[in-house]
Amino acid sequence: MNYTDKEKQEIRNNISIAEFMGGIVERWYPAEKDKDGNIVDEFSGLHVVFAKKSPENQKHFHVAQLKYHKDWNWVMSVLEKISSVKFNDGNDSVQTSYSHPVTFGMINDENGNFMVRINRHCLFESKNLIDATYMAITDYLNK
Repeated sequence: MNYTDKEKQEIRNNISIAEFMGGIVERWYPAEKDKDGNIVDEFSGLHVVFAKKSPENQKHFHVAQLKYHKDWNWVMSVLEKISSVKFNDGNDSVQTSYSHPVTFGMINDENGNFMVRINRHCLFESKNLIDATYMAITDYLNK
């Protein structure tokens, strides 16, 4: 399958999110290669298996079927898990706190974009709330 660069990045981000959510990445069959042995589709045969059922009550998905970038049921399950993650600055005088969205769905008056920020991370903006949320989640997981 030919994926655009944007689709490839979404798939890679979705794999990271799936792993954060407890999914295990497995290659069920070898990656597709051309006649010279070069990988044509890095995602062929790559699946995520969940011990518990996913937001769609399935146990496994081809990585291109993950919907963290476009389905609120999927996105909200990730935000719930992020909100349960404790962090500590290493300073005993500072109370342990939880990660959580501190800016969610506010509108930037200057450009009309939705804004989302997870505690102690960058602010993300987009015309679509789900896109801003997805960007905030991927930033959180990549730090």
